Amino acid sequence: MNRGEIRHSCYRMKNGVATDKNKEIAKVVEPLLKEGQTWSNFSTEWDIMLDLNKNIVVIKPELDEHYIHSTCLEKKLYEKKGLSDEEFDNRQRNIIDIVESVMLDGIMQWSNYNEVWQTRVNKENGVVETHLKKQVNTQKPVTEDMIQGSMRAFPIAENPERGVKQEAKVDSFSEMSPEEIEKFQAMLELMKKQG
Repeated sequence: MNRGEIRHSCYRMKNGVATDKNKEIAKVVEPLLKEGQTWSNFSTEWDIMLDLNKNIVVIKPELDEHYIHSTCLEKKLYEKKGLSDEEFDNRQRNIIDIVESVMLDGIMQWSNYNEVWQTRVNKENGVVETHLKKQVNTQKPVTEDMIQGSMRAFPIAENPERGVKQEAKVDSFSEMSPEEIEKFQAMLELMKKQG
């Protein structure tokens, strides 16, 4: 079950047009509701989201992007200074809970908020999302052993026009002569045209 399916069922419950399938999903959501949360106030007073473990979490909808960002900056400051965030109010705690449920493990931490990642509000879906500001490099550094291991004979696919299978072997590298460079560039231009 994804968030869209669950929310669809909640809307159908709210509007009194739930199918049997919607009612089955509603049975999973209902025990999570707190006092004052009813089907009639779904999406205005409460909403659902899935945490990273795909557990359903009931939240208070939060769409004030500026306030969300300010709360996250404040949480970052508290984390960096090693301070307790006990004085945060219920609205701030709700935002922190929402954001923490969608943070990427090992990459997104409060200490690197607004440097590595940020939050944004998806107005279409009415949810808070996290996104990386820049791509995180998870590639291993290339070592000399890796390079040497890749320099071995390898088959080249058959060329249907020539009908032969060729094999290439790289033993050493040398600089190309001006004539070889010219031929190589001509070959690249031909390949671009053939496309």
